[in-house]
Amino acid sequence: MAEKEVKEAVETEEKVTASLVKALIEQAVDDKITQATTSNADLVSGLVEQIMSLKVKEAKNETKKQEALQKALIEAKKEFKPLKANRIAKYEHKGKTRFHHYSTLSAIKEATDKALQKHGLIVQFDIENKFGSRGAGMVVKAILLHKDGGRLESSSMAQEINLTAVQRSATDQTYLKRYALCNLLGIESEEDNDPDFQEDKTQSNQEATQQDDLVNELNHLSNSSQSKPKDEQAVEQVEEVDPNEPMI
Repeated sequence: MAEKEVKEAVETEEKVTASLVKALIEQAVDDKITQATTSNADLVSGLVEQIMSLKVKEAKNETKKQEALQKALIEAKKEFKPLKANRIAKYEHKGKTRFHHYSTLSAIKEATDKALQKHGLIVQFDIENKFGSRGAGMVVKAILLHKDGGRLESSSMAQEINLTAVQRSATDQTYLKRYALCNLLGIESEEDNDPDFQEDKTQSNQEATQQDDLVNELNHLSNSSQSKPKDEQAVEQVEEVDPNEPMI
């Protein structure tokens, strides 16, 4: 009987020991998991802080770049040459003959290029054909870049324009480039001295009036180029309406 009791006591002790060992193992595993989770949380938190710090630094750098660009543009504009309206477009508007005076793209570049280059600025153009409810047209964006990385864009002419009444050619691109460039640099390249015409542009149909301007001017340019000898047309296209000509 004593032998049986001893055996049972040993078995009980073994079970207790096994239970204790299991409990210790489970506790150790839980501790490791908790430790790993805490470490991961700290790691994630550290990464988030680093990302936020980088974003703040990037934002500050971008602000400095834009400030440098704006400062350079202000100084460059002080040195722009006076713009001359070296082209006149004659057309009919509301039964009257109108004379639209404007500066060509070449004239604008001649007046601004040197000053822009002097202050580390360059202009580029992004051109894209579009098709929409208003017809086939072109989107032209003028982009001003600074040597320190600043960037300024003009999207005033980045809209669909109905060109069904005119020949879609380099002439169209030249018009849109000129308009976008003037808006980007904050300069005026057009003169309309007719009081009636000025009144039209202050009315609610201003957009439609500008649309007429585009068609009339492009028609004028197209007609002018067609009336010239072929060799003279070629020279004019190279000098004034080359769509791939860089703005440097």
